[in-house]
Amino acid sequence: MLLLSLLGGAVQFGYTFYIYNQLVTAVANGGKYAARRTYRGKDVEKGAAAIRNLVVYGDPHPEGDAVPVVPNLKPENVQVKWKLSQSGAPAFVDLSIVNHRIDAVFGGISISGRPSVEFPYLGRYAPAEVEPWGADGGRIWSKQRSCCWCFSPCCWASSIVAKSCSRTRR
Repeated sequence: MLLLSLLGGAVQFGYTFYIYNQLVTAVANGGKYAARRTYRGKDVEKGAAAIRNLVVYGDPHPEGDAVPVVPNLKPENVQVKWKLSQSGAPAFVDLSIVNHRIDAVFGGISISGRPSVEFPYLGRYAPAEVEPWGADGGRIWSKQRSCCWCFSPCCWASSIVAKSCSRTRR
């Protein structure tokens, strides 16, 4: 009986640690994406929605049947905060997971405010622009997805470039 309890505890801890590690990776990827994307002052919420979607689904503009990278994770569980400089331009972006429960075999834990990351903003500041998405929320440029490492628009702009990129997801 003692051995079975120890085995159950090890499974519980291992699964919870695995899911938390998946969350850490997703939040870090979202932070990198947010730090490099164009900050458009007129459509801050559309940009935040793309960041939330990247954290939850691994894609800023997921298909309708997309599956979250972590069970029970929803875009509402991702908090995006822009820290603005005195001029109004973004200086930092903070991302964190809020009000999420990791369910495991024998119970679960609730997390809020972690994992979290803060990245300095390195992207382009364009306060007068709007998000370049079509009315259906899709990209107006190519339907090709971004490289999973660089999130650069090079893979979106041209299918030739996308095919030459070794890390393109399809």
